[in-house]
Amino acid sequence: MDTKWKSNKKSSFLLPVIAISAAASILFMSLFPLFQKKAEESYIDPLTEQDFISDLFSINLVQYKYLREKADQKQYEYSDLYLDIEMPASDNPSDSYMDSSIQSFLALQREAINSQCTSYESMLSSLSEMMDYYVEDLNTGTVISNSGSGLPDAVGGEDASDKQANSEYMYYLNLQYDSAGNITNVNVKCRNNAKQFLSRVQNAGHEFPLKLSKETPNGYSYSYDYDAEVNGRVAEYTLYSGDYENASSPTLRLSISSPADMRIIYGLTQAQYTELMKPDNYYVYMANFQSMHFAGRDSYFEAGIAPAYLAFILAMALAGFFLCRKKSLYSEELLPFISLIPLEFLTVAAVVLFSTTSLVIQYIYEYQNDLFLRNVRAGIGVNGKLGILPLDKTVMFLMLTVIFIASFLIGSGLSGFRKGFLKEHSLICKYWNRIVGKIRSLCHSFYTDLVTYDIGTDANSIIIKVILVNFAILLVICCFWFAGIFGLVIYSVIIYFILKRYVKDIQSKYRKLLGATRSIAQGNLDTALSEDFGIFESYKSQLRQIQMDFKRAVDEEVKSQRMKTELITNVSHDLKTPLTAIITYIELLREPDITEEKKTEYLDILQRKSNRLKVLIEDLFEISKASSKSVTLQIVDVDICNLLRQAYLEQDDRIEAAGLDFKFNLPKERIILPLDSQKTYRI
Repeated sequence: MDTKWKSNKKSSFLLPVIAISAAASILFMSLFPLFQKKAEESYIDPLTEQDFISDLFSINLVQYKYLREKADQKQYEYSDLYLDIEMPASDNPSDSYMDSSIQSFLALQREAINSQCTSYESMLSSLSEMMDYYVEDLNTGTVISNSGSGLPDAVGGEDASDKQANSEYMYYLNLQYDSAGNITNVNVKCRNNAKQFLSRVQNAGHEFPLKLSKETPNGYSYSYDYDAEVNGRVAEYTLYSGDYENASSPTLRLSISSPADMRIIYGLTQAQYTELMKPDNYYVYMANFQSMHFAGRDSYFEAGIAPAYLAFILAMALAGFFLCRKKSLYSEELLPFISLIPLEFLTVAAVVLFSTTSLVIQYIYEYQNDLFLRNVRAGIGVNGKLGILPLDKTVMFLMLTVIFIASFLIGSGLSGFRKGFLKEHSLICKYWNRIVGKIRSLCHSFYTDLVTYDIGTDANSIIIKVILVNFAILLVICCFWFAGIFGLVIYSVIIYFILKRYVKDIQSKYRKLLGATRSIAQGNLDTALSEDFGIFESYKSQLRQIQMDFKRAVDEEVKSQRMKTELITNVSHDLKTPLTAIITYIELLREPDITEEKKTEYLDILQRKSNRLKVLIEDLFEISKASSKSVTLQIVDVDICNLLRQAYLEQDDRIEAAGLDFKFNLPKERIILPLDSQKTYRI
């Protein structure tokens, strides 16, 4: 019972919404004739535009060639029909060397004319598919046409005004070329503004499509008489060889002629006109022809149907907003899914509805011109009806009704707007802190990777990250088309501040690195290297290595200096001992009561002490030479075993005095080495 009640309540909600939307659709469709009338007033027919008319005059050149070939039963080149040459006779027979240059020059002109006209043949082929034409030779009566002989009868004659009124042709252009190639007897008909159409045709008749070429054969030049030029169709050329112009250089007069004695008519029936209005009809071979379908659609935009359509959508949304806000139709208990739709989804739906404006207006244009679902209606037959209902009208009504229902529901989804509504119904607001935190974390992580990136390692990964991030941002900016320029400006400003901060961080890390290097260079070998050097982090290990090597070198230098000090102290002591003894025994020798035996003994002691002092001084010199690396070696073959025994025997008394006991384990055979025997002995 309860379920049935809820179902009925839901139906009571949906039925008024459908009824209101259907009424809005009927009202909007009733305005279509008014918009069509305004559209016809602002419609600009592409077939009456200056560009299309100029294309027709270009096609006339091809029509004239085909007409002459049929009348004369012979083939023509375009240059045969349109290029006239006046070549004065040569006054000097010796000037025959110029004949080849003249022929080359004329060949270039003929080729230019033929090339221009050949490009118009594809335009004629395309034109014959889209409209009727009738071409008549006024001298011989020869006719070429793709529609028989009915076209001139439909628009010409003494009762032309009556025939025009009753003619099936909605568009035609009738003109004649007289014997001099001038345009005469111009007669036009179009949907609107025939006077402007006639004026454009007359203007196009004065602007001939063919132009003379300004190319010259190799090895020759010409002077061009611009004063003789008439619309690019008449000019005089003076040819001369190389860069030297002489009096005998021939002067040529070239002119381009028009079709003559020809009547030509172009016509477009109602059926052909309707066919051209279809969106898939666009004749690309017509150089300047704009699709009539797009021109018609643009006229509906000019009629103001877009603001009206948007006003209906907005009105339906406001109806849903206010009616449901008063609880007259809407209840969260009866239709809870509307209140649960996130605000972002409603926004996207609104954007989609507004973006359908162009498509809906195109469908309205096709609907009013019997083009809407034309192929589908032709396929189902029975005059395009589903039972008794016209297919195009039914589909248009249903399409508008669905759009207006969606607009109403979007408004009803916003009807609960109050304090705290955004936090309850917006996914962005609900998860804002989480989203912002995640974005901030990603940005901080990316920025940290940039700042702390070790410049001494492979850079491919960080470069790829930067390129991908930049590509993603620029891709989003490009989606806004012209408005993306403002996004690009904002992005450039943000990049400026990011780069400014990034450079400051690098400079800060660089100053830390420079300070640590300067401190070590000043001798502070205990400088702490605990700070983060960012992209220069790899240099920290090198600085530590330099710091350790400097400390080791300093320690070795201190040790060396200490050893030198100890050496000097020891040497001083060793020198002082024999010197003191020498001084003492010299004083003893001065004693008056000394005996000869004592003198002899003292002199022997002095001799030994003097020899000892000499040896010490020589050792000191050897040490000095070794320090300055100026020792000269006398390399000879030395028996190292015998040298060791000799050194032991000579120091025997000192060894005994020291109470030492040496034990040798030397081979019996001799061991010969290349040594300096004296310095090895000192060692």
